Amino acid sequence: GEGLVKVVVEDTTYEQHAIILTTASPVFASMLASSMQEGTDRKIVLPGKLKHEFEEVMKFLVPGTSRVPKIDADNVDFLVKWFDEYGMDALKAECEDYLMHPWRPCSIERLLQAKQFGLSRQYARCLAFVADNFDSLPVEELIKEPEILGHLAVPLKTTLKRVRSEAEVARSDVKKVRSEMNEKVAMWPLAVKERLQGSGHVTQGRLNGKLISGAVAELLRKEFVDKL
Repeated sequence: GEGLVKVVVEDTTYEQHAIILTTASPVFASMLASSMQEGTDRKIVLPGKLKHEFEEVMKFLVPGTSRVPKIDADNVDFLVKWFDEYGMDALKAECEDYLMHPWRPCSIERLLQAKQFGLSRQYARCLAFVADNFDSLPVEELIKEPEILGHLAVPLKTTLKRVRSEAEVARSDVKKVRSEMNEKVAMWPLAVKERLQGSGHVTQGRLNGKLISGAVAELLRKEFVDKL
């Protein structure tokens, strides 16, 4: 009919309203204009695409569909590819919003995906995640991605500074505890010191009124009692 365009995906030809396709996608608009200039049928051929993916994409383009389409774990990975390839920026942003939910963690794969499809907010988020977890992730997958490695430099420096700061605070806390323990040990009666030195293994203890684990208690015993 008038205003319709044929879209060929795999072995199936779909008839869609040209205005919907051309309004949603500048790429579809260009493809349709090219076919008309060549005097061919109003047809768009999508080689290498899958029918079920095209049908899912169209649910987001056609108004008044029987259900409100939703981006979810089953479709987000192929939808973001379609929306990026065909210039559907608003819908691509919706995919990015979905991926950035706090319940959906970053990974090396998500970082690569964000880089490939221009998801700038997700890319920055995943860079920070990879920098924070660099030693526990398969970062060897980034060897062939020099640009990403370059972008990781800044968040890695930030992470390193934070770790150093936390280590300095920890060292300061240890010094404080050591000083307090030394002061307390100095006040213990000699008989108590001798009894503790011969006690063998400390299974648990208290520090500043708090129950501490056997490992920590043993460390404190070795640090303070054995040196008496």
